Amino acid sequence: MVSWDDDGDLQAGGILTYSQSQEADSPHYADMTELYSRGEWIDFPFTEEEILADPNLRTLTLTEPIN
Repeated sequence: MVSWDDDGDLQAGGILTYSQSQEADSPHYADMTELYSRGEWIDFPFTEEEILADPNLRTLTLTEPIN
């Protein structure tokens, strides 16, 4: 879901209705399903600052060989 607030700022969110893990002993087994059942969504980081602040950020640079 993508929309804009009254100030024109981007609002991005979503949900996995089937949760993040299929393993019954995982803490993520029913996490998204529970959020979905409560009508809640996750706010996605969408600004450059939010993305760069993510401690799990990994970047990959692909280049095409020059012949």
